[in-house]
Amino acid sequence: CGVAIAIFDQIRGGEGWVPSVEWIPALVVYLLASYLAVAVGDLPSRRKLLGETWGVGGYLEFSFRVVVGLFGFWLVVLLAPFIVHQAVNFRWAAGCILLLLLVAWSRNYAYIAVTALRSVPIASEELLNRFDRVMDRSDAQHPEILKCGPNDGGWSNAIAFASLTLQPKVLFSAPLLEILNVEETAAIFAHEAAHLEDFDVPFLKRARLIEWSIAGVGCLSVPVLETLLPGAADWILWAWIPLIFGLLILRMRDMQKRETQSDLRAV
Repeated sequence: CGVAIAIFDQIRGGEGWVPSVEWIPALVVYLLASYLAVAVGDLPSRRKLLGETWGVGGYLEFSFRVVVGLFGFWLVVLLAPFIVHQAVNFRWAAGCILLLLLVAWSRNYAYIAVTALRSVPIASEELLNRFDRVMDRSDAQHPEILKCGPNDGGWSNAIAFASLTLQPKVLFSAPLLEILNVEETAAIFAHEAAHLEDFDVPFLKRARLIEWSIAGVGCLSVPVLETLLPGAADWILWAWIPLIFGLLILRMRDMQKRETQSDLRAV
């Protein structure tokens, strides 16, 4: 909708297909409003299907923490050239500062994610002993095992966080722990441990190099193009979002294969 309006305005203004970024803030507000509308409208169905008891405020607050913790890095990468473009007289400084922020976020992604989700260590000795038996058969480093809310919601998930610089982590959501017995939980943990084996040092180094390279292009492409080809920087803004989504699709194309391999390894 925003792109269509932008193209229409450009044609009506007699500027042809020269891109403009003036519509971007309005498009961001539109997308946020749409997300809030969908989220609030979805809540009654979630209450009936999943037995959730939280209110709109709690649901939106937890959803926000999930988005920031798990997807915040890539959202900032997605917005990076637009943010830098707005710093008209300080684009080099804004690009460098934003790139340093993204590098730090990438290095500490696991810590930021579990902190955003307000995770705490699992205290059940029965579960921890069962997990130890799984890790005795694994080649991965023993992870920190955590759980997070929501206690009044139906978010059932388990996530493995590998890292080059931090202790790996396995995070369970509280609703998932409530519906599984010890052996079922151990099976899920074995699947996450298999992911940690798969995410070895060479894999993590390649992933970090790719992340930092994409972040660098997003943060510095606007000032670089402004320096080398004045007036061409706007074109990166048109191409950036499709480019990032395309790269993420390529990155996830083997996801199902990896999930199946982790299931087999877990068994």
